[in-house]
Amino acid sequence: MKSSLVVSVCLVLLFCGILNLPNALYALGSSSEKHSFIPENGMVPDQETAIKIAEAVSNPIYGKEKIESEKPLRAKLAKDVWHVSGNLPKGSVGGIVEVEIAKETGCVLRVSHSK
Repeated sequence: MKSSLVVSVCLVLLFCGILNLPNALYALGSSSEKHSFIPENGMVPDQETAIKIAEAVSNPIYGKEKIESEKPLRAKLAKDVWHVSGNLPKGSVGGIVEVEIAKETGCVLRVSHSK
């Protein structure tokens, strides 16, 4: 009885350790305090940068040809979030790509394509 309890506890600890292994490895290899520079104007300071990020994210999802057909992409900043969208080509039926990117961090918040 006592040995089965010890084995059970060891298995639980091992299982929890395995589940948390990626985070533990990341923590060992990172020193976020040393390398946490965020530019004064954020990671995505302007429209050009926002559009490049939106293209990089949406090309593999929807296809480069599709995104190219919606150019020029346009970006507008609202409440520190870049809203990047395509243009519907004349005579086309369908939708446009839409990507939202956090200005400060560069985190992609949303990617979609309307129909």
